[in-house]
Amino acid sequence: MLESYKEITSISLNKLKDYLDVIDVYHDSFIDTCRSQKKIEGYIKAHQKKYLGLALKKLYEIDDMQCLENHLVMIEYLFGEHPRIQSLNKNLCNYMLHNGSPLDVYRIVRHLMPFSYLALISLLVDKEVITYAQAAYFSLVEEDIEGAYEYLENCEVEPDESLLNLYASYDLIGYFQLVDHYSKKVSYQVSGGIRWEKKCGLSSHY
Repeated sequence: MLESYKEITSISLNKLKDYLDVIDVYHDSFIDTCRSQKKIEGYIKAHQKKYLGLALKKLYEIDDMQCLENHLVMIEYLFGEHPRIQSLNKNLCNYMLHNGSPLDVYRIVRHLMPFSYLALISLLVDKEVITYAQAAYFSLVEEDIEGAYEYLENCEVEPDESLLNLYASYDLIGYFQLVDHYSKKVSYQVSGGIRWEKKCGLSSHY
């Protein structure tokens, strides 16, 4: 399940404590009893070397992309300014762009780039890392309905029904406009119009 950037980067006291439970099973009892997120963050900062080491050790043990994303979010939140993390982000970003599936690329790289997730979607389309349909899906996840419409409108073949149904749950009028748009495009092709060579559809990766 792909969460929106805003959802997954929202850090609560319980989320912070759960993360510390994972990376440090034998943590100080202060963590369990403290009811102030600010104080816990101050405690981690005071013991940065220890907790950064534990966080990286756990990160390197992960082989699941959703779990990796969760850990990256916490590491960025707690240690994002540390040189080791900045170097890690650069190397991981480069690796994902060359080796990840479209879904995994977006899931991970949106936390590693120095610009907005909406700008990232546009960049990935321009670089042909993702299709227009995939860009529309990611835009819907981020609740950018206008952006999703534009990407769907640019699809050269009608996208998968599941994606259109997802769009319809946000904008029913726009959905019918898109259906009409695809119908006219098909009619134009049948009547001898240009042939669409680049296919655009939902990837099996999401």
